[in-house]
Amino acid sequence: MRQAWASLGVTPVAGSYAASRRPFTGNRPSSAAQFCKLRLKRNRLATETDDDHSMNNPAVVIPDADAELCLKVMRCLGIHRGYKAYLVTSEVANPAIRSRFCVGTEMRQGISDAAHLDRLLQLGRDRQGGILLPVTLSGFQFVATNREALASAFRLPPLPPRETIDLASDKWRLFTLAREHQLPLLPSEVLTRQVIDAIRSGTSDLRLPVLVKSRQRRGGTGFQKLASPAQLESFGSRITDRDKDEYLVQPFIHGMDYSLSVFCERGVIKAYTLWRALAYGGKQYTIPRVIQFVEHDGIFSSGQKLMAILEWEGVCDIDFFMDEDTGQFWLLEVNARFWQTVSAAAAAGVNFPVLCYEAATAARAAHWPSQKNGLRYSRPSGVPALFTMRDTRLRGSLEILCNTGLGEILRDPLPEIATLLNRAARRRVLPD
Repeated sequence: MRQAWASLGVTPVAGSYAASRRPFTGNRPSSAAQFCKLRLKRNRLATETDDDHSMNNPAVVIPDADAELCLKVMRCLGIHRGYKAYLVTSEVANPAIRSRFCVGTEMRQGISDAAHLDRLLQLGRDRQGGILLPVTLSGFQFVATNREALASAFRLPPLPPRETIDLASDKWRLFTLAREHQLPLLPSEVLTRQVIDAIRSGTSDLRLPVLVKSRQRRGGTGFQKLASPAQLESFGSRITDRDKDEYLVQPFIHGMDYSLSVFCERGVIKAYTLWRALAYGGKQYTIPRVIQFVEHDGIFSSGQKLMAILEWEGVCDIDFFMDEDTGQFWLLEVNARFWQTVSAAAAAGVNFPVLCYEAATAARAAHWPSQKNGLRYSRPSGVPALFTMRDTRLRGSLEILCNTGLGEILRDPLPEIATLLNRAARRRVLPD
């Protein structure tokens, strides 16, 4: 493993909290002269000089850089604006370290939240003007909890209070709040022994098949379809006293996922994207391979009402589900963090990490961005499905790269190369 990473210039760092060999230097051009970016302009390749994004720009510090989301957020900041990031991570083999948009790392290994806070404060004081940008739910919670202390050392993006983040992230508490305000919701119950017995006996409003999901886990983790009384009983028998209130049960409905991503000020949506799934693939209950950005007045109005109730600040992602035969839709959950399709939103015209950066620096443009309706975006694994769809029109190779995950990989390839090396190294050390 060490040899594989040494080939990429990564030196494992011992100790609980140590700096990498790459210094924290703030944002800088990718060449000695200037940072240039490529964009599609009048269907041709154009070069634009980023004079406004020079070495004087404050760097972004990502305090929870272990997550895959870190790399997506970094690329949104780097590819579209030339901003660079300094990563705090506990993983020596973190692929994001190899990104061209990473200017330095701090290794966090086995230290408490209090020590983590102290070290972040020291980082902020040593490098005045930095922006602290969390990307995960735990990162949002940590920064919101320690907002006052961290604001003395960093410029912070807008975030709701910790109590609001916790409420929105708990599916049952969110369901209870939304029901009080008559938002569209699927019938839901906390899965208890009594609920299981009622479903099996037919005395519950819920009928098999049902969908069981975790109240806290995100991204489809913990979702399971139960289609028979035997499956329901088997699942119920595995619920211990420790997680007896952990699961919700809802009717299983065939339909389509919709996702409303927002940036809010005092509960008012200022910028948003809305996509619907076009093609799934891979693991069940995960991010679709192909999505399309659309408008839907009912979903937007429901999202706006929820954000006003929560008095939300900053970014979040709101998941909905629609029966496209009837047009009926339901609120599913709120992701109080950045989300897996944040790169797609940037391609559609709304770069949420940049909005957070600009809000932290009070440098936001006069006009809020709007999405490109109708744009289709695919993950790399969804490119074949994208091209087989009717009415898919991609004009030229550059537009193909911009509207798929391939473009950002080609412009920043080392993290993916590092991931492949890491997997190969793990295979070599596994016993036969």
